[in-house]
Amino acid sequence: MNRDELATVYTTTHPADAEMVRMALAEEGLAAFVEGGKQAGLTGILDVRVCVAQENAEQARRLIDDLDRSPLSAEAWDEALEAAAAEPGGEDSGEPADEEPDR
Repeated sequence: MNRDELATVYTTTHPADAEMVRMALAEEGLAAFVEGGKQAGLTGILDVRVCVAQENAEQARRLIDDLDRSPLSAEAWDEALEAAAAEPGGEDSGEPADEEPDR
């Protein structure tokens, strides 16, 4: 698929958020990919985009809007973020985010 055939349906600065959106779209049968997720030390600064085929863009945006409106507890959100970070290619550093690393 060439770049002209893709549409950006979600933009964030957090790779785990983008990965969660990609996974939600995949569960609905929409092929999507995360562009810009490999940020190394620039996580939270650079844009990360979720892209789909142009013909699926409207459906993907509706699904994302539904995600934004769904009630999700803080615990469920944290679990989903952890799962997204642990996905192959996720941003899992191997250390819990709320603890200081051993020095």
